[in-house]
Amino acid sequence: IHCQPQYINVILGHYYNTWSATDIDCLCHCFENDQNVDIFGDGTVLHDKGAHYYSIKPAICKDPENLGLHGGAKTSCNRSGIVSLRPECFSIVAALHTIHAILSFFKISSSDSRLTFRYDNQESLRRISLVDSFSTSAAADATDRDAWELMAAIGSQIPLQKFPLHVKSHQDDHVPYDDLPYAAQMNVQMDR
Repeated sequence: IHCQPQYINVILGHYYNTWSATDIDCLCHCFENDQNVDIFGDGTVLHDKGAHYYSIKPAICKDPENLGLHGGAKTSCNRSGIVSLRPECFSIVAALHTIHAILSFFKISSSDSRLTFRYDNQESLRRISLVDSFSTSAAADATDRDAWELMAAIGSQIPLQKFPLHVKSHQDDHVPYDDLPYAAQMNVQMDR
């Protein structure tokens, strides 16, 4: 992480991240053995400030208490115009940069692994599905155009399939956490 440019360290959560050797080894094993990887994340706005959080883990790991490789950071923004889409997209950018750093460092140049982005913001998922057509899809005045552009730039350097999958938010409002399906439990973890 420390080898990344400063602006990437800020997005990744240079001061708040958990990248254990075990979690990195586990993800490398997934990529080297064509196993799928799940990415969960969230973005929030509170008092005109944004923050984002992400978790990257093997798809076969269904323990919501094991967050895998995760991190978070403040989201840069114009305080008067920030909306939740912006930090949510920066969560995806951070996850993509983390995956790119692992693939590059361990010289993993090809894999049939699939990255599944499980987010509760449908618009951020639409952006990950359009990374290959960013230049024709992104409106010039989109409030998160810079985040979307970063997403497209790093996404194009990752030779893995990317799939968006919507997870309904706040399912724990009416159902006890322990009774929720795994993806919903992970979504609750991202909200914390």
